[in-house]
Amino acid sequence: MGWMRKLAGGPLRAQQRAEGPMVDLSIVGEAAYQDYIRLVNRRAHGGEFEIVLRPEPNNQYDANAVAVLVDGKPVGYLPRAMARVWQPAVRASEAAGYVVAGTACVAGGTEDAPNLGVFGSAPWPGDGPPPKGRFNSR
Repeated sequence: MGWMRKLAGGPLRAQQRAEGPMVDLSIVGEAAYQDYIRLVNRRAHGGEFEIVLRPEPNNQYDANAVAVLVDGKPVGYLPRAMARVWQPAVRASEAAGYVVAGTACVAGGTEDAPNLGVFGSAPWPGDGPPPKGRFNSR
C-alpha cells in the first residue's frame, strides 16, 4: 500500500483503478511547477508517464479543485469549469476505494514555447458518459 499512497498523494483504502471512457484533460497552472515537470519529463525520457487526479476540496483558491499529480506531487490542475464537474466523480471514486489514474506527456520547452505544458487523459469515473463541453479540450 505504501507505493499507492505515494502515487496518489495520500492514504487510499484500495489499489483499484477507476475505469471509464478516456477523456483528454485540460491541465492548467503548470507554470508554477516547471522545475518538477522538467524532472518528470527527464525521468520519462520524453515519453508518457502516469498521472493521478486528486480532489482538493479544502483548496484555498477553489473548493472544486482537482490536482494532477505525478508521484504524489502536483504538475497542474484541471481548469475550474472542468474541476466543477470532475471533482464529485473523483471524490466518489476515492470513497469507493478507487484511484483515478491516467497518462500524460510534456510539450514545450523550446525557444518559441519556453514553458512546459502537461497534456494528459484519464478515465471518466462518473456514472454515464463523460460530460461534453468546451472544458474537455484545450
